[in-house]
Amino acid sequence: MDHEEKREWLKEAMTVFILFWSMALLSCNYIKINDKKILDFDSTFIASIFSSSAYALGVKGIGGTSRNGNGNGTKKP
Repeated sequence: MDHEEKREWLKEAMTVFILFWSMALLSCNYIKINDKKILDFDSTFIASIFSSSAYALGVKGIGGTSRNGNGNGTKKP
């Protein structure tokens, strides 16, 4: 394994770790035990980290290339 392969492996491993870490924090934010949350925080920042790391691993959202960003498709019926 040369230096570039090690670096690429480390990059992907860190991205997967950050993905699971943010997934765990988001999950804990919604779990309640005896009507009390495990963690209570604004999850907007963690959600953006989750979506960024998922995108970095190649996970794309629902929708195709026919969208123009405002919810309207570019194809005409």
